[in-house]
Amino acid sequence: MKTAALIVDALRWVCHGATAYGALWIGGSTLSTPVAVAAVCSAAGVDFAVTRALLWASDWLTSNSHV
Repeated sequence: MKTAALIVDALRWVCHGATAYGALWIGGSTLSTPVAVAAVCSAAGVDFAVTRALLWASDWLTSNSHV
């Protein structure tokens, strides 16, 4: 279970990294400012929702391992 928790936690950090990379890419793109801000805010919301679930799963896996 702890190995699964580490995998889930690593996946959570990959999601954070992908969101940060996307935000930097959008920031350097030629999109208009309102579109870029909306895209970054939407990505941050999705990142929060996905990583919150992954954090919960990681915590659950860690707390339910009896090894």
